Amino acid sequence: MSDAQDSDKKFKDQDIAEIVANLTDNSSLAAELEGVTSIPSTNSLFQALMGLVGHPCIISSSHEGAIRGPCLEANPPACLLLGYNKNELTGMETNRFIRLPQKPPRIPTLSESPAVFAAEFVTRNQEIIPVRLSCCLLSLGTDRELVVMMAENSGASLNTERERNLQAWAFDRLGVATAVTDHRGLILKTNQAFTQMTGMSPHQAVGSSLNLHSPDSTDHNYYKHVWEAAARSGSWQGAALLHEMVEGERFIWLDVEHFPSTGSQNAHCLATLKELEGSRLSKNKIIHLAHHDPLTGLPNRVLFYERLKQSVAQAKRRKVQLAVLFLDLDNFKTINDSLGHSVGDKMLKTVGARLLSCMRAEDTVSRLGGDEFVVVIPEIAEPEDAVKVARRIIQMLSRTIIYEGHELTLSASIGLTIFPTDGGDPETLIKNADLAMYQAKKQGKRRFQLFSPAMHTNVTRRLIMESNLRKGFQNQEFVVMYQPKFDLATGKVGAMEALVRWDRPDLGMVSPAEFIPLAEESGLIVPLGEWVLRQACLTTKELRNQGMEDLVVSINLSTRQLLWQHDLASMLAEILTECELPPSALDLELTESAVMHNVEGAIGTMDDLRQMGISLSLDDFGTGYSSLKYLKRFPIDVLKIDRSFVKGLPDDPSDVAIVISIISMARAMGLKVIAEGVETIDQLRFFLHNEVDEVQGFIFSRPLVKSRLAHALRESEDLARKILFGANQSN
Repeated sequence: MSDAQDSDKKFKDQDIAEIVANLTDNSSLAAELEGVTSIPSTNSLFQALMGLVGHPCIISSSHEGAIRGPCLEANPPACLLLGYNKNELTGMETNRFIRLPQKPPRIPTLSESPAVFAAEFVTRNQEIIPVRLSCCLLSLGTDRELVVMMAENSGASLNTERERNLQAWAFDRLGVATAVTDHRGLILKTNQAFTQMTGMSPHQAVGSSLNLHSPDSTDHNYYKHVWEAAARSGSWQGAALLHEMVEGERFIWLDVEHFPSTGSQNAHCLATLKELEGSRLSKNKIIHLAHHDPLTGLPNRVLFYERLKQSVAQAKRRKVQLAVLFLDLDNFKTINDSLGHSVGDKMLKTVGARLLSCMRAEDTVSRLGGDEFVVVIPEIAEPEDAVKVARRIIQMLSRTIIYEGHELTLSASIGLTIFPTDGGDPETLIKNADLAMYQAKKQGKRRFQLFSPAMHTNVTRRLIMESNLRKGFQNQEFVVMYQPKFDLATGKVGAMEALVRWDRPDLGMVSPAEFIPLAEESGLIVPLGEWVLRQACLTTKELRNQGMEDLVVSINLSTRQLLWQHDLASMLAEILTECELPPSALDLELTESAVMHNVEGAIGTMDDLRQMGISLSLDDFGTGYSSLKYLKRFPIDVLKIDRSFVKGLPDDPSDVAIVISIISMARAMGLKVIAEGVETIDQLRFFLHNEVDEVQGFIFSRPLVKSRLAHALRESEDLARKILFGANQSN
């Protein structure tokens, strides 16, 4: 490199950081890059940018405010896109790989908005790639200037193979030792930094496990415990002792992220290893880190198991009972996702402190990971002693927390096991306490449950059911049926609700009440829900083409889809485009409980859907726990009266009062009202008299299969008109 080029490189890294923040229109990026101001070379800076930006970035010389002269720096995405390595690009004239427009715009300085214009990249293979360049000038304080430019592919996105190559290339050049493993911890892929740290080549590493041990070498199942903890909680971190092939052993900080299975895909883990230097940390400090949760300071899973083993051995010798309490916070994920991890961390610290305040000095309180805590009471006279502690914990946790203006209420579900009745070893006690905790959650949360052997039967049944559910989805055993909704003024079918059914070859139709909750828990509801949406929209398009031009299809949206499927809006837009349906042809039904699970998050998603032109209905209204102050904020179009209130009409005075109140409130709010579960003439007359907009129920039509659906809907309309005419005559 020439002296002139070398002098061009002596500029401030922070100036580059600010320019990149401008080019990406990302105000948070500047803050992210504040820590790199002391990086001694732009090469190190661009290694940081590779992880933070991801777009091709190039620095070149400039002449009179234009891109002219050699390339001085290029980040890895730029090298990959152009097909050159960094050494080849450095010093190359920019006109060899960038084609500028005939009249390129003036390139502004750092204090102005960047110039954005179309250009073309010319790759090593002479392939032309249309790009959109964002450029800023950087002054060196003399008469020399540099151009910092960032490119976005303005034509077709990188093809799949190129994207895979980019991902693999970036993974291999990460500066942190990283390994991808299966759910058991067997290595599937490693990067260069991993090879440098461990001495294991990729060929040696794949198929083996990390040679990790507890820092004090006492836990021979340490590796197994770490991966089990990551699977349970989603992640694990702590100190470990790494045995290397070349240099013996060293202390490391291990961070394991768990990616759960989805559909037919098995679970995987991403493990990163960082060295803990002995000059900075004493061995005692490292051992403490290995046995304590870094957030709460409580004993972690490793130390907990050791203490539980000691307590069990002591209880056997003394022939006394001990108790294990397994706690899982209720709705913690919702708070963490909606209010941020800083609030979530504050809650976890508060839980740890409150648990300690409930216990004796000889008891052990541990955080296993995530929002799971466990308590060991070494010696109890009778199970009721543990029950009293559980009640005390629930009461203590229910006290409100005020944090940064947020008023938060904690609650937990607790499972209890007693030694030796519910298990004679630590593993069995924990497993059974976990089962009891799960049962407590199913019964409504914020409660405790003692273990009983019958729970094993329920879990076995659930596991078999979940396995059959996945196989059923793969084998296309699910069908969509359609129940029409009738306009009470005309008798016409204005909409139909899509209802998914599981048609098992051995059992026939399975009730949604049996498989939908399980699909929700297992995550299968996301692919299943997308399949139902696509099938229902295709069917609606066919019916519209057959003359039902204004037909609307209603589809139930689950809690998981509403709150945690981040690509929901784009997925819906894609399906509507595929099926050539306008957004107004789709109505999404949300339950009260789903919306109230995370009010702010739900309202944000609902606003996005409404802006797309999709109609929203609040289903099962009156059965949940929403208050009027929330209801008026929900961007909904329709209230559906739940069948549980319809069933007692018109004879039950309480149901009559509730339904009339719902209708009056909906009218005042300008909402459409639909009653579901209408089965009798008397119920129909009640809704006619109270001017409900639409009804849905067996009185007019049961759910219909897709075959001959258009004909069946017209027959239902004829029947509805006759029934409505008779009902109006009798009124």
